[in-house]
Amino acid sequence: MGLRDYLTDPARAWGRADERQVVKLNSVFAAARNRYGLAKDDLIETVVHAVGQRDPSAQRPVYLSNLGGCGSHWISRMMSQAAGLVDVGEVYVPVPWYASMLKLPLDVAARVLDGIELVHGLLYNGEPGGFSGARTINSAHGYEKIAFHRALRPRAKVIHLIRDPRDRTMSVSFRKDEFRNYEAAGVGDHEYFLSKAVRSLSAWRKYDSLKEKADIEVRYEEFRANAADQLQVVLEALDAAPAKVLMNSVAYRNSPEFLRSGRGSKADVGNLDQGGVAKSWRELPVGLKRALHSIVAPALLGQGYSLCRCFPEDSSQGLKDGVGLDKALSGWTPEGVYIDFRHRGEEEWTGASDVDPSRVDRVRIRPSGRVVPAQVVKRLRPWITDICAAGVKGFDDDSLVRMGRLPAVSRMDLARTSVVSVPGGEAFPSLKMVNVSGSSIDHDAGGRDDVTLVRDY
Repeated sequence: MGLRDYLTDPARAWGRADERQVVKLNSVFAAARNRYGLAKDDLIETVVHAVGQRDPSAQRPVYLSNLGGCGSHWISRMMSQAAGLVDVGEVYVPVPWYASMLKLPLDVAARVLDGIELVHGLLYNGEPGGFSGARTINSAHGYEKIAFHRALRPRAKVIHLIRDPRDRTMSVSFRKDEFRNYEAAGVGDHEYFLSKAVRSLSAWRKYDSLKEKADIEVRYEEFRANAADQLQVVLEALDAAPAKVLMNSVAYRNSPEFLRSGRGSKADVGNLDQGGVAKSWRELPVGLKRALHSIVAPALLGQGYSLCRCFPEDSSQGLKDGVGLDKALSGWTPEGVYIDFRHRGEEEWTGASDVDPSRVDRVRIRPSGRVVPAQVVKRLRPWITDICAAGVKGFDDDSLVRMGRLPAVSRMDLARTSVVSVPGGEAFPSLKMVNVSGSSIDHDAGGRDDVTLVRDY
């Protein structure tokens, strides 16, 4: 199906008239008629003519690759306003097309995709008369599509947008009711929430496994902290940076604080907090919070976010002293694990670069794979108080036994691992609490009646 055929009858390509891309195209046609007096056929001819004037090999489209709920629409809007990019929103083609278009002559496939993206720009900031010279930004999800877009237009630039998986999960679970009704009507809150947490993890793993990743990686949190500076970094990388005063103005006019004040455009508010200030994952009931942590822990660490406190408050004692810990850490860069430290009297964990060994109260070891290197266990054996293996594939009974007899361990997070029996007796003699959410661990904890098992789902 060619560009003109697709735009004339998109429902045929998608197989259903209520598919979101079909509904959006119908909104495009309505916008063309209301704003410019262009009938559907006239708009299609305008797009086809513009595509004919564009050299596909010279196009430099921008793709803001992400997972839903990361704030891509907010960021793409600021990029379009600051640099004159045509924001086309989320544009996809029918799933079978991603393979079949690669079999077409490159010029033909690239022009079809170019035209489909251009016409969607009319919903946001595109102008029919400017289509021939437009540089588009598409915030469609799907890391697996990066190679597809580069194959069709080698000069494309791909930006990978990262957001704390906990906030992303909250965003799509509790802040977008209309999308939930479209995607999973009738599904319970708990089931829907956990499915979105799993998606946060699987999407990260999919992107992390790519041989060729994005050209630029940015974080939502950094945009929230200083959108103007982040705009400058990204747009300079795209050779599209305007004067700093303009980026400052765009960042201010699009800040959630300004939009919530009622002074901004209602259209720009979009689905921001669904009309009110949304709750954080930190305010979840403890069971849901622990379940969320258990699922997304690998993605948190893999993307550089801190693990949350996944246990309820308890009376487990930390280290009596850290004598010798400074020597154990001196000049050592651990591989195959993450090591976190908590200072006495504090709640937050810190990394090795910020640790004061004389004040350490707890030492947490986080495996990144099935087996923890023996030298790591040997070196930190007297000081390890916490084991967090939540969500680590293949971490099983044997893996746990290989950790050795760690005398100071009082808490273990084994959620969603393959462990089925918690060692008792002389192994882990200080063990007080185990998170077994989503696991097959039985309630007798290997015979240790004094160990509290936490199971939330």
